[in-house]
Amino acid sequence: MQTNDPVFEDVKNYFSFVLRGAFVGLDGITLSKIYFIFLSGIELISQSGQRCKVLPIGMHYCFAMHVFFDRPAPPWDKDPFVKIIFTGEHIEELLCAAKTNIVACMAAKELAQKLLEQNGCVPEKLLSFLLDVDQKSKPKRQRGKHFYETFFRDFQIVLLLASVNDTGLSITRNPDPLYKSKNSLCDAMRLALESIGIPLSFETIRSIWYKRNELKRIFQDFPSCLNF
Repeated sequence: MQTNDPVFEDVKNYFSFVLRGAFVGLDGITLSKIYFIFLSGIELISQSGQRCKVLPIGMHYCFAMHVFFDRPAPPWDKDPFVKIIFTGEHIEELLCAAKTNIVACMAAKELAQKLLEQNGCVPEKLLSFLLDVDQKSKPKRQRGKHFYETFFRDFQIVLLLASVNDTGLSITRNPDPLYKSKNSLCDAMRLALESIGIPLSFETIRSIWYKRNELKRIFQDFPSCLNF
């Protein structure tokens, strides 16, 4: 669907680019494993050498995903991030989750390999944990569709919708006759998701937006260094 509204088209293209970097080709387990790796602490380095510590959610998370998978930088970014550094600053958060969560346990092993490649060594706490895990039973793997698959998608949709609320477009369809019936942010999101192979109806996206407070409460229960 094309409109004559340049703001709507810009928002749609923005959503599409960010979502493509964050989700395309990734299943729920992979998404949650990356979340736990990022949770331990990452830093992004821009083309000019600027450094930015990143938490595993929000826009910087999407930019980190682009760098992590070597995907193109945002076309509007004059100083794009080009390198990701694993700091291990919050490694206790990951190790705490890894005691009971099989995906976090998988993430701990992958992080150890990345830190070994990056620094030539593995932090003592992480190494000790992995040695201990090898001697004991691992957390059980969850069967069926992974919870994080829809949670991360829905939470990112909410964050993106909220990030452009100053565009003049209504988040849901506005009855004001000055607005076209399809020119809401939820409609732009629907088209953006459709462009990357995630078909969600307008009604589904609107319901995700309406349950944003519930999603926020769920996220607060996650192992996280974030403070809302």
